Amino acid sequence: MLKLEKPSVVSRAIAKALDFVILLLITYPLHLLFPPLADLVAVVFIFVVDAFPGGRSPGKRMLQLMTVHATSGKPCELKQSLIRNLPFGLFIFFAVIPTGLGYVFLFFVSLPLIILEAYFLLTLDSQRRLGDVIADTVVIKAPPDDPDKLLGET
Repeated sequence: MLKLEKPSVVSRAIAKALDFVILLLITYPLHLLFPPLADLVAVVFIFVVDAFPGGRSPGKRMLQLMTVHATSGKPCELKQSLIRNLPFGLFIFFAVIPTGLGYVFLFFVSLPLIILEAYFLLTLDSQRRLGDVIADTVVIKAPPDDPDKLLGET
């Protein structure tokens, strides 16, 4: 694994919270017009957010963080984003299912996964959450000179 500067857990939590605020700002007006489209946008956004340019979700961009492949240092790609955000994506997916069954899965599947995510993040020395471990990614402080430049290239 690369030796890159790790951000604080608080910075990561704020970045994730900012991503959720942005998601709400996008989907709430859509939900008033066409709820199924808002639900689809919400689920897709959560799954792909770390594959935005430079491995930087909007929240990470604001806090100058980025998600990279743990060994190569290259920005997070779509496949890695899908894998690392599975717990949050499932949470949103189950939350928008119109029947009560969604809440059952939310409580018994998604919530335990998110608790496990937090446990990994808070207890591993590498500060990697479950999704990071499975996707082989890590969140780092973006390089100050050119954060959008691929770290593995010159």
